[in-house]
Amino acid sequence: MSGFMSKNEYTTAFQKLYDFIHKTVLYIIKDKDLASDICQEAFITGYNKINTLKDTAKFRPWILKIAANIAYEYIKRNKEICFEGINGIIQLENQFHSEISNSVEQEVLNHELEEEIKKMLISLNSRHSTVLICRFYCEMTYEEIAAELDIDINSVKVNLYRGKRQLKKRLQTNNTLKEYIRGVGINGE
Repeated sequence: MSGFMSKNEYTTAFQKLYDFIHKTVLYIIKDKDLASDICQEAFITGYNKINTLKDTAKFRPWILKIAANIAYEYIKRNKEICFEGINGIIQLENQFHSEISNSVEQEVLNHELEEEIKKMLISLNSRHSTVLICRFYCEMTYEEIAAELDIDINSVKVNLYRGKRQLKKRLQTNNTLKEYIRGVGINGE
């Protein structure tokens, strides 16, 4: 699928990807309302620059790059970013809860585990955190991450490896995780 995209096709394609774009921006900016504003700005910017998209098959990384650049530009302009917005992100991952037992004790343990993972993820080096979020929460490929962050694929792999290693170390020493494992049991019982 190559060639130019009409503005109507652009609007339809953007609407189909809106949730994904919003989720990606939300992980970068960590504020739900601000992420919505940035998505709107990305829509307008992309709409005005649609003639620069030569291959419509590359629309997804192209529009994600625009949205991410706007988010990172906002961060540069405003050094203080509220991390409380990530609570909403974690809560949107409800399928985690649906796969686990519905007991009250289990629900409490799940919530505590989510909070601890969120805190650990935020506390990582920002490059490692961003790559982990893009890869595992946004389910982006190495190529998409490289394009979005404007780095080469080897840097993506290195940051992903180092981020997972840092996160694993923190998870291994975390008391909430130990309680979670104890509550679920070794075999998930």
